[in-house]
Amino acid sequence: MSIPAKQIVFSGIVCAVGMYVFSYAEHFTNTRTAEGTIVESRMTGRRSIVYRYEYIVGGMSYTSGARLSSSDSERLREYPVGKRVTVYYDPA
Repeated sequence: MSIPAKQIVFSGIVCAVGMYVFSYAEHFTNTRTAEGTIVESRMTGRRSIVYRYEYIVGGMSYTSGARLSSSDSERLREYPVGKRVTVYYDPA
């Protein structure tokens, strides 16, 4: 008995999606949170917002940041310097 090609393709897609979801979920089970503070918040050019934040884990201080493509100055006001934020990090 031959298995139709559509069933084989469908099974492969279901398997691939399942593996992706599992790996994605596993990543978030290792994620921890810490309290951070915005130390920089500025527009760069016309279409970019840069945020930098500091946080402490296990007595060690870390700095990280993000760059967003946005020309919305209201978005910049959401994260002023000194604001407390929740930081998500991977302890591994």
